[in-house]
Amino acid sequence: MEAKDLSLAEQLAATYVEKIEAAYKEELAGHERQVGNIVEVGRLILEAKEAVGHGKFTPYVKEKLSFGIDKAEARMTIARCHEIENSAN
Repeated sequence: MEAKDLSLAEQLAATYVEKIEAAYKEELAGHERQVGNIVEVGRLILEAKEAVGHGKFTPYVKEKLSFGIDKAEARMTIARCHEIENSAN
């Protein structure tokens, strides 16, 4: 499929795949910033979810990412909690 065949939202969402995968690999590697990496993966997934649009997120995760919807949802939850915690301080 050529880029011109993709909607703007699909093109935007595609740009997140590489970023999400890179952050996820860092998380798995057990770097010192592991919690920060988990939060970053979650933040990127939240942005991608918004870009993909309603009803397209689960297929996006299944088709594009190397991990499943359960891990994606867990990381989004962690990112949301981290954001709430930081805004309270």
